[in-house]
Amino acid sequence: MHAAQGLILSVKSVSAPFFAFLFPPSCLACLSPLSNNSSSLCLACTRCLRRVDKHDAVFQRTLLALTSDGSLDGMVAPFYFEKEGPLQQLIHKLKYGGMTRIGVLVGEEIAAGIAGHRGDGNAVIVPVPLHRAKRRERGYNQSYFIGRGISRELGVPVREWALRREIYTRSQTTLDIIERAKNVEGAFRVPSRSVDALRGKTVLLVDDVITTGATIRACAAALREANVERIIACAAALAI
Repeated sequence: MHAAQGLILSVKSVSAPFFAFLFPPSCLACLSPLSNNSSSLCLACTRCLRRVDKHDAVFQRTLLALTSDGSLDGMVAPFYFEKEGPLQQLIHKLKYGGMTRIGVLVGEEIAAGIAGHRGDGNAVIVPVPLHRAKRRERGYNQSYFIGRGISRELGVPVREWALRREIYTRSQTTLDIIERAKNVEGAFRVPSRSVDALRGKTVLLVDDVITTGATIRACAAALREANVERIIACAAALAI
């Protein structure tokens, strides 16, 4: 037996408990060791996550802003996004650290609140797209992996390329609400090959964080031109 083959067999023979002892799992947010292997966050970070209550003023205000003019038909978001909080750490690692598993886990959380918005089997998941230059730089679209988590729980297909970002827009971070809307106006388009696949569908439009809703509304405007039936905004968090 070659030495390399022996090493492979030795690694495969290591028991799961011993492997966990050598490489203990850590919290996805703060990296502290986890005592519970079935969890992804430590107890301290879990306690710091602030869950959305549909009766909260922030949720109601954002929902009204997205739906009052018919842009969207509903919204689902499990958490609030707070600066310096564990969710900010998770989103940052998802977007810039290659930790796509976080997106899938967040998507599973979102799925729990979607039951009433699935459209009786007529739904599709559409991630908010990145411009091709930004996607090439990052290597992936974080919203796609959030959509994967939703799909895993609900069995709804993900249509990653059903919506395209045609204009490379500047970052929304430093812009006010009016500037944000102007920045993304007309930035998205449904390719002609996707129009038939979207017509009459309920679209679960997936993003990481909703702040003012400008990006979601710009995406919805493009989707409406493809004659979708309903659009539900699905985000990991609402900024407060």
